Amino acid sequence: MNPKATLITFIAGLSLPLAWFVPGSAISVILGWVAVFSWLHLAQLDKPYRYALVAGCMTHALAFYWLTHTISQFGGFNILATAGIFILFILISSLQFLIFVFLYRLSPKVLESFGVRGALAWIAAEICSVRIFPWHIGHTQIAFTPFVQVADILGAILVSFIMFWIAELILNQRLTRAIRIGAPGLIICLTLGYGFYCISEYSPGSQRDKLRTQISVSLVQGNISLAEKHDSASFNRNVQSYMDLSRAHTGADLIIWPETVLMEWIYEGVATALSDRRIPWLADKTNLIFGGLSFRDRETFFNSVFAVEADGTVPLPYHKMILMPFGEYTPLGDYLPWLKALNSTVADFAAGEGATVFKLPIKDNPKDSIRVAPLICYEDVAPSLAVLASTAGANLLINLTNDAWFGDSVAPYQHHLIASFRAIENRRYLLRATNTGLTAVVDPLGRTLSQLPTFQSGVLSEKVSLVEEVPLFVKLGGNYLWWIVLGLYGVLLSIRLLRVLTSRKKLAA
Repeated sequence: MNPKATLITFIAGLSLPLAWFVPGSAISVILGWVAVFSWLHLAQLDKPYRYALVAGCMTHALAFYWLTHTISQFGGFNILATAGIFILFILISSLQFLIFVFLYRLSPKVLESFGVRGALAWIAAEICSVRIFPWHIGHTQIAFTPFVQVADILGAILVSFIMFWIAELILNQRLTRAIRIGAPGLIICLTLGYGFYCISEYSPGSQRDKLRTQISVSLVQGNISLAEKHDSASFNRNVQSYMDLSRAHTGADLIIWPETVLMEWIYEGVATALSDRRIPWLADKTNLIFGGLSFRDRETFFNSVFAVEADGTVPLPYHKMILMPFGEYTPLGDYLPWLKALNSTVADFAAGEGATVFKLPIKDNPKDSIRVAPLICYEDVAPSLAVLASTAGANLLINLTNDAWFGDSVAPYQHHLIASFRAIENRRYLLRATNTGLTAVVDPLGRTLSQLPTFQSGVLSEKVSLVEEVPLFVKLGGNYLWWIVLGLYGVLLSIRLLRVLTSRKKLAA
């Protein structure tokens, strides 16, 4: 094996998972850049596909090591089945890197003159690959606050694109030294200039922020174990724990509990807390949002979020739209019933049909309202759902989740890191209420203002602003513009591929 190729493979395979081990840190920022440069080098090696596969498997095996625990606990699988699923996950996820190398090698060299050969190949691989966790290499830069603010233009993908663009310009020996230094310098200056402008606009306490409506929020972290959470004898005691933690904070405009705090089935059209005594109601002019289970009829069940207004009114709940396979439903289970029989513990939830925006009153400001959109569990890693909520009029985003399934691992921090980009892309505060952590408040710049320690009970109270401005990313409908870019890129690739095949036929003749 080529020593140089081996070294590049190990750097590429280790830099990304190491960045994911310390999410949201300066080290993660540096390692993200190391990964970009190393993957560009790897794509230029002779016979790079085996190196890409090895590096890709290293990346996913190390970065997502905690999946073995989650697969076992969430899906109820034995050791052999867990190992098989994890290996399959690694192999399928690593195809992303093979796709990147293939597209890079196929791309017309004219793109290299503009420094976007690797950038286009990478984002195409990021977008088109089948992935359980839609991470981007740009996520590693969250601690580099001015740099990531461009995400409100074209999302986290733009951060990935700029990173590869800068790196390729620096490495491109065909360009003059002036261009190799000047072009990246200009891109960095423009990116940071925009970032500092956004910081002045959205920082808490800035002149612009003082004009926005302020509300007080309290996020409750009960730290209920999985065993207690799913023990029917503990249902009432678990809810009472949240009630006890909340009583000292009933002066807040909004109190939020995590996903499925109420593990009893509530009719979705309940309308008022007076109709069902199991529904928690804090009264005292305090709005409450909590996660629970709901049903529409005898065959339709949901993982839901309920809102209870201060007067006891319960609007129609939000139903989770992105269900977790093998935990909340069995893929292809309706067509292949024997799949459900393999694991009878898997739930059979129905998916929600759209975004929900709860319009809640503000006790000291009757002219304004909290228009809050909930996202459940891993829904906050999908940009499209947050954009859908902002388009529907939300001025506040919240996430209710139960990351106890990941155990005491780095997974909750990785989840939080990816979710923080929803705050930047939508220019909304993101409030994350979790059962065991990471409960936190993220400002519209993607910065975590405060958080609770994991695996401890507590209440996190903050003042947050209701932001009404709609950024370009939301106006463009999220990542749709990238599909247009990829369409044009696909045309160039098709022309290039046709020329390659034609030239081979001529040589063969």
